[in-house]
Amino acid sequence: MDSRLHIESDDLAGPQGLDTQELHWLRASIEASGYVAFNRDLAENRIALSAESNDIFGCTTDRFFIECDEFELRIHAEDVHLRRRILNKCLESGTPYVAEYRFQREDGGQVWICERGRFDLDVAGKPVGLMGTFQTINEWKKRESLLEYRATYDDLTGNLNRFRLREALDHVIANAIRYGTPGGYLLIGIDNLAAINKTYGFDISDQMIVAISDRLGTCIRSSDMVGRMSGNKFGVVLSRCEPADLPGAADKILAVVNSRFADTASGPIPVTVSVGGVSLPGQANTSEEAMTYAEEMLQHAKLNGRDCFANYSESEIRRNARETNSLVAEKVVAALRDDRLVLAYQPIVNAASGEVEHYECLMRLQEENGDVLAAGAFIPVAEELGLVRLLDQRTAELAIQTLEKMPDINLAVNVSGVSAMDRAWMRKIMERISNRRDIASRLIFEITETEAVLDIADSIRFVESLHEIGSRIALDDFGAGYTSFRHLKALDVDEVKIDGSFIRDMESQPENLLFVRTLIDLANAFDIRTVAECVETEEVGKILFREGVHALQGYHFGKPDISPQWLNGTAEKAGLSC
Repeated sequence: MDSRLHIESDDLAGPQGLDTQELHWLRASIEASGYVAFNRDLAENRIALSAESNDIFGCTTDRFFIECDEFELRIHAEDVHLRRRILNKCLESGTPYVAEYRFQREDGGQVWICERGRFDLDVAGKPVGLMGTFQTINEWKKRESLLEYRATYDDLTGNLNRFRLREALDHVIANAIRYGTPGGYLLIGIDNLAAINKTYGFDISDQMIVAISDRLGTCIRSSDMVGRMSGNKFGVVLSRCEPADLPGAADKILAVVNSRFADTASGPIPVTVSVGGVSLPGQANTSEEAMTYAEEMLQHAKLNGRDCFANYSESEIRRNARETNSLVAEKVVAALRDDRLVLAYQPIVNAASGEVEHYECLMRLQEENGDVLAAGAFIPVAEELGLVRLLDQRTAELAIQTLEKMPDINLAVNVSGVSAMDRAWMRKIMERISNRRDIASRLIFEITETEAVLDIADSIRFVESLHEIGSRIALDDFGAGYTSFRHLKALDVDEVKIDGSFIRDMESQPENLLFVRTLIDLANAFDIRTVAECVETEEVGKILFREGVHALQGYHFGKPDISPQWLNGTAEKAGLSC
């Protein structure tokens, strides 16, 4: 940049009526904000700039002017025409303008500049100059670029993320239907990743995920696309793939990925994947159908021993199941619309005194004819069809309404892993109770162990957010998943609920008691309360109390009830002493 620097006092003259002190304040404010003020004189074809401009333009002096032609030469060639169009449009409309562009500094560096200004018009309405500010926006552009990247790609692997891969799937299906060019969709699941997490830790698991991602890249054509669908799953969208060729594509992936151990910081680790596939559009006409059927086939492949491929085929059983699911989904949507979802409350009692500590809220659906459906009749379908967030939201809202009505009651609500990891869902809950400490402190959120360890980082964020507002967190189905000492410490939950499968047969299967004892010791090591589920006899309750369980839940103490006495103002007590 030319160092022919000269500026007259009138070049940046302040508005009429401003005294010297006021002008000083104005300039100081502009300087402190990181802006550089400018005044462009169209007649003299130069731009006068205020103090501290060297930070933006890379010059050695604080005050200077620059010729307009030279200024535009320093604007990046890809941006100069866009800036001119913006200026011309704003001149026609008479409105202020904003333009962002790359600029070559005098010292050789490049910066992003945000230029804001307006045209100065004479009495005839003709432009005589420009006035405004410059500001460097390098950091903003970096953040913007990072957000754009994350909106498209997975941070760990660099593959497309779930959203973008679904867009690619929609595109291939649309082309297949319109032009008759069939395609395919493969869902690849890493076998036993949870066990690898438990044995080696999440850093090693991440290294394995990256290794598998790299191998997948060698298996696909340039026209195909691979994306990371979830923690342990990848999706591959195949264009121009005949149905007869889909098994061959899957076999190639199995051969390449499973051919050798994965190299990690802990040494070579054996790795296998399972694959589920569906042809497009013959077997699926939407991305939702394709992803659902491929997921079904992936689970089928895992049940068949893993390290294999399962291809989707229509059957009467599947058609009937879809029709049933569709009917159930309609019931759920109608119940949400008509306010026919209600809570059933099951007591959880203190193991020593038999006094009710709190109640677990269980969702029930009241049909139009008055029948009541238990959660098992509709929750699995809701999870499969993406309705579970709405149900979780309704459960939490009903529980909060009950807590507002009953100031002496404590309630626990179940939260699906989908909702717990959904920041938008969490924001709704936080907005509802963040300023109601009296409500939040009487609310316990339960998340299953398996879902919690699936994405430990998001689970920790979920727990911390609720702790901040005074709520408690319980880890449900404890013992059924892969919780390690490390996970239990990191999650910082308030209580664990021992999975009922270890409690039901405790009297007939002594080994269950040994396992329960281990779980209790693990929880006690971190000063975490324990709750035993599915306690159906007094004898089992007494055994658990002697083993050190803090609280008990089960039919022996009360079944889930949509109209408990206490809800109508009548006191209620479990009435059992262990």
